[in-house]
Amino acid sequence: MQKILGMCLVSLSVLGISASAQSSLSGPYVSGAIIGTSPEESGFTGANVGDLDLDLGLGGLLAAGMQFESGFRFEGELSYRHNGASTFNNAATGGSLSSLAGMGNLIWEYDNSSGIYPYIGAGIGLAYVSAFDVNVGAQNVDDSDVALAYQGIAGLAFAVTPNLSLTAEYRYFFTEDADFRNSANADVQASYANHSALLGLRYRFGSSPQRVEQAAAQARPVVRPVARQTEQRPRRLAPPPPARQVAQQTLPASQAQAAMQLRQTYVVFFNTNSASLTPEARATVAQASTRAKADRARLIELTGHTDRAGTAAYNLRLSQRRAESTAVEFRNNGVTAETRLFARGETDPEVPTADGVANPRNRRVEIVVQGEGDGMIKPQN
Repeated sequence: MQKILGMCLVSLSVLGISASAQSSLSGPYVSGAIIGTSPEESGFTGANVGDLDLDLGLGGLLAAGMQFESGFRFEGELSYRHNGASTFNNAATGGSLSSLAGMGNLIWEYDNSSGIYPYIGAGIGLAYVSAFDVNVGAQNVDDSDVALAYQGIAGLAFAVTPNLSLTAEYRYFFTEDADFRNSANADVQASYANHSALLGLRYRFGSSPQRVEQAAAQARPVVRPVARQTEQRPRRLAPPPPARQVAQQTLPASQAQAAMQLRQTYVVFFNTNSASLTPEARATVAQASTRAKADRARLIELTGHTDRAGTAAYNLRLSQRRAESTAVEFRNNGVTAETRLFARGETDPEVPTADGVANPRNRRVEIVVQGEGDGMIKPQN
């Protein structure tokens, strides 16, 4: 099993190198979990030889660690597992085996814009293994020992709020053989290993754990966001009244009509807690990109929105990420127009709802493509 853990650590190193260009936030965190255990058969050697069958058991875990920009997490953990004994060499027995372990874990977590974060890792530490009144034939074992412990980790984190995540994990935990003394004062060795399922919570201090995906980070030098505005913009992205009046006053009627044809609006919608474009949204952006290139667009405005589920601060950041991912799609489609991004969060819903209501029409980015000569942009000499 040490070889398997070694391979896990090598895999983590490779993943860390491949993720080094990814934009992430870092910070300390704490976590806790309830553990359900499915133990393997414990092999006894020495003065008492045989197989001890163990029942399903429960336990708990507390951990504290640090998240780094590379996606790696280092954490210290204290965990407890307990399993009752059922049979020894197919004969009914009683007692239990348990472990109290202190572990150091290295974990790599894949950051993305979906709000669901997979991770893998491995750990090593010390376990205080106890055999409580286990009958192993003619003798009993009621002793404890400290042994090296190892574990492999795989899990998913689900963002509940910007800083709080629900975690679901699988761990394979095992120790080196523990040395016990039986009731006849003879040496006995016993193995301890189990498959563990964990359900818990993790709280990250400081900034939101949701990071802009790598493509958005690479395109940021090209996309030029405008500072967020505090004043309310019109709910629908029609030309502002002053601009419309200028177009009507300075352009002939035929030119004004052509200008309005060059100013096109589109809307793309998003899944819950996601800034990734759906296939339908990509098709809409592709249509808008084609029109922008045909009209020699000079400016594209992207305004991100969310529904009213979640906190206002989280939704403001999510609306910004939606605008950013839409801007990246325009760049990928070969559009070179200036792009301005706005984040409205939950403040400007298309469908008014009560706080906490998740309406799919409000999870959107509104797109305005302004062509050359539309009365809003003056051609440059």
